[in-house]
Amino acid sequence: MPGFTPEAGGQSAQDAAGTFLTEAVAAGLEPAGRGFPQRALKGENGAVILPLLTPAKQTTKGPGDAVSEHFVDQLVFQPLKGRQIREAQARKRDEGSFILSLMQVSSGQHGPVGAMLFDDLDGPDFMAAQVIVSVFINPGL
Repeated sequence: MPGFTPEAGGQSAQDAAGTFLTEAVAAGLEPAGRGFPQRALKGENGAVILPLLTPAKQTTKGPGDAVSEHFVDQLVFQPLKGRQIREAQARKRDEGSFILSLMQVSSGQHGPVGAMLFDDLDGPDFMAAQVIVSVFINPGL
């Protein structure tokens, strides 16, 4: 997949997203489609790949409380099943927590480590992730 660097060449994030999408399509990838963020790409089995405008830091603790940090430059969201949605509804009572819970489940970024990752996302990346999950659960009404 082509690299996505919105700050390269002084481009705006919107222009960089357009350039990235053109390069991704040339590399054989397809846009995710209607309703998804412009820079989102189709993955396998209905997944949607979201290249991040700004890499986000993910911190984990390993054996002996050793702290490890790495940067995430894309998130892959899987379509949700009814059970996952129902469980998220049971865990989270307000809409913001519910959507965050769905974002974590869909991307495989569970628990406190996943929550910290989403907390570190820049605003446009966070909102793009919300849009992807919202499209997944939209019944098309």
